[in-house]
Amino acid sequence: MFITVRKKPCRNWMVVFFDFMALKTFCELLEESGLTVNTLQKIGNITFEFVGETELMDVHVFRADDYNGQPTESEEMRPQWFDLDKIPYREMWPDDVFWFPLMLQKKKFSGYFKFQGHDVILEQKLNEVQELESDSVHTLL
Repeated sequence: MFITVRKKPCRNWMVVFFDFMALKTFCELLEESGLTVNTLQKIGNITFEFVGETELMDVHVFRADDYNGQPTESEEMRPQWFDLDKIPYREMWPDDVFWFPLMLQKKKFSGYFKFQGHDVILEQKLNEVQELESDSVHTLL
């Protein structure tokens, strides 16, 4: 399992039937990890609220089962692979333990997490869904 975080915009990519978030995800993956994928599937949507912040964070979760290239360290991340039964949830955001298993099982989900700081979940809702907004498979040319 490979985990990455978004960085900066990407240029010179062409996507067949894409939404902005999928295009950004193709670009971010390349810029931050050195990896490319031919296909992304939108698997989840999570809204995050942080006490004291006025804006909500809307996160789109995509899944890719095949990749090209070798993972490369960048300013934003140090890539690391894990066996599925050894994913280090204790070192990840506290909400990951709830939605990551759904993603690994290829189940689509929608969720909401309200945080106090970055470590305490005050409220949560997570539902498996049949469809997501902009629910599609995105293919890079």
